Amino acid sequence: MDTDSQSDGVVHARWPRAKAAALVAVAALFLLVLALSLTRATDTDLWWHLASGDLIRRTGEVPRSDPFSYTVIGHRWIDIHWLFQVVLSALYEAGGVRALDVARSSILLGIFAWLFRRCRRDAGPSTVVGVLFVVALACQERFLTRPEIVSWALLLAVIAALERALDPAGSDGARARSLFLVLPALTIGWVNVQSLFILAPIFIVFALLASLIELVRARPGSFWPAAGAPGGWSDADRPIALLVALAVSVVACLINPYGAAALRLPFEQFFVALGGRSLLSRTIAEFQPPLSGYMVTPAIVAFVVLAAATAVALLADAGRVRALEVLIFAATLVLALRARRNIPIFALAAAPILARHAAGLLKGITDRMARAGARDRAAIAVPAVLAAAALWMTFDVATNRFYLRRPSERWFGSGEIPDYFPEESARFVAAGGIPGNVFHSLWAGGYLIHAWRGERGVFIDGRNDPYLDDVLPAYLNAIADPSAFEETVRRYQITAVIWPHHRALEGKRLLAYLARGRGWVLVHLDPAAAVYLRSDILSPARLAEGPFPPGRDPADTYRILARALDRRPFSGPPIREISLGEFFSVSGDQAGSEFFFHRALEKMPRSAPVLYGYAVALERQNRTREACDVYARAAAADAGHLPSRAALGACLLDKGDVEAAGRELQAAYRGGERSARLLQARARLFEQKNDMDGAIAAYREAIQFAPRDTGVLRSLALFYARHGQPSSALPFYTRAAEIDPDDPVIAGETATLLDRLGRTDAALEVARDASRRAMERLDSGGPAGWAAAGPSRADDRRLLAFAATLEERAGDRTKAAQYREALARSGGEPPAQ
Repeated sequence: MDTDSQSDGVVHARWPRAKAAALVAVAALFLLVLALSLTRATDTDLWWHLASGDLIRRTGEVPRSDPFSYTVIGHRWIDIHWLFQVVLSALYEAGGVRALDVARSSILLGIFAWLFRRCRRDAGPSTVVGVLFVVALACQERFLTRPEIVSWALLLAVIAALERALDPAGSDGARARSLFLVLPALTIGWVNVQSLFILAPIFIVFALLASLIELVRARPGSFWPAAGAPGGWSDADRPIALLVALAVSVVACLINPYGAAALRLPFEQFFVALGGRSLLSRTIAEFQPPLSGYMVTPAIVAFVVLAAATAVALLADAGRVRALEVLIFAATLVLALRARRNIPIFALAAAPILARHAAGLLKGITDRMARAGARDRAAIAVPAVLAAAALWMTFDVATNRFYLRRPSERWFGSGEIPDYFPEESARFVAAGGIPGNVFHSLWAGGYLIHAWRGERGVFIDGRNDPYLDDVLPAYLNAIADPSAFEETVRRYQITAVIWPHHRALEGKRLLAYLARGRGWVLVHLDPAAAVYLRSDILSPARLAEGPFPPGRDPADTYRILARALDRRPFSGPPIREISLGEFFSVSGDQAGSEFFFHRALEKMPRSAPVLYGYAVALERQNRTREACDVYARAAAADAGHLPSRAALGACLLDKGDVEAAGRELQAAYRGGERSARLLQARARLFEQKNDMDGAIAAYREAIQFAPRDTGVLRSLALFYARHGQPSSALPFYTRAAEIDPDDPVIAGETATLLDRLGRTDAALEVARDASRRAMERLDSGGPAGWAAAGPSRADDRRLLAFAATLEERAGDRTKAAQYREALARSGGEPPAQ
């Protein structure tokens, strides 16, 4: 077939403008691939790969037990990526992160160049550009400096070798070289790079099955006639050769530092770790099924389009379909459906299949164009449209608009983002002589491995294998439950916590707990991260050197952080300011949150998420009117930002505009928003409409989605109390108090309810325990002098006043006097409720 004369099912006229249009489309495609591959180094797994490569080069040995983590020290570790890591380490030593960026972009451009050449054997340039445009979008989330991009190249090489071995027109010598030289060499390289090496013998099995299927198809009267040359598939020696090649490939899989032990990794990953039911897939987005509904991104949309188009093309062109194509399509599709990180495996394998059979898919369009005499016009218009789409997308990527629409922690450019990784905090801990171990976010672990160079162990990092059985569940429990965190602290002798700001929302419960000063003190704060120390190992000198020493205006600290950001500017979106705003928000310092969200708005004044964060900070400072105005601006800027619409609905409900509130709340709810705030507002809306069943259902739904949200539990308790059902309210107060025993509002309302139910002794018990905590907070002057998360002094004083009243009624005037004295020390009688 003359491929120069075919494109998109339309025949190119042999004239310069058509060829020029096709050339521009091809150039635009590769410009887009280059843009998508040029992203800042934000993947923390890069750093533990580098640290491993450094270790191997330094010691001359591949590690067989974990050298980096104090939680699994000495645990068996199969570092199947060692060869990739050694090369990575050498490149980093030669040219830093930018050298790694060049290597990554070169590999990815090479993969797409090979794919383009392979697809052009069967389709015209415009068809190939269209196919690879979708493939690039499907793969781009995984354009990372990880060993999987090398696996993609090896995957395509294995498929190509098998296609040569099955080619009916191929010679015996070419077949032998493919099966007994090329495939073993590829497998040996692959088994020392990444666990996807198991695909090499699996695909050989597919080729063996395909050869047997084609033997059957070659028989006269076969329901599915063979697609190859006449008699070409009747060679009975081919299955035998493939069987021998399979045996050789299995032996090649054993040529690695760990031997047969390495074989367990891919099986555990594919059949245990991946999929919606495993802890790993419930925790980390890349291990979740792509059609689970979580975070629908352009990669997911492109994957669905590619899968549907390839399936239809195979059906439309069934007469030319090869058995190997069907097997590869089905197997890689199953892998992709199990976890979104496997989407590129499917996309790259499907590209040549779709390109080959696109003619059948587009036959109807081709025929209509031929009848209309539009072939020559299409020969220019089709590649022009493809070029325009690729160039527009390239501009979108280069300006970061592409990444801002569906944040995936990737930003255009080369090198590191200043103050993105916890560099200063890692140095602070390393140089500070801090005893014991350090707790940190899962994301930060990979960077800390590299920063500390093995001198300190990490709690957890991105290496899944060592942590799945025990450490990952402990980590998840620790960041969700303060009591579980303290148990983890005791178990591993932890004395410090490092938490990066852009993981503040992930660790919001832990950060709120640390900020309350219940045994922990903030001792270091930089533009990237915060460090907390246990108060029992804290010296007075270190406390005085902290970011919020007694007597300093907190605004001075905000300005110091802002100047640090200005000294190391970042031309992209204000992600550092947003991260600081989120950190201060979850830590309870709403003035700090307002300060940094305001700075972020200077760069992105119409960003709904930034406006929303700014409004939250205002609202939590009781500046409700200002906050509601900003919520309205956020909803106007982006009607698809559902949290803003939910907050606006709650504001409208507070103003009494029930109809408008209902519209906003319903729009957010229909869009999929299920935040505690939205569900509570819907419950209040139902209550105002006297729909008690609807209100209770909405509260119950809120508890289902946020079972540990004390605000939701308290709201439901108050609902029952308002409607004359105090006994129904009590269990929710009890659960809220168990989750947050330091909240004086919950304690006071619980004691009041118990007193109302005639359970005076129980009310006194709750009030006494809560009052003891309140006096400790008031006497300490608050948590380390910082306006941190937790109860206000006014709430504590109101609790003490109520407790004193209860004690006087019970006849214990001594305890009542103690509470009155504490009130006097803290500023007198409490403010009115």
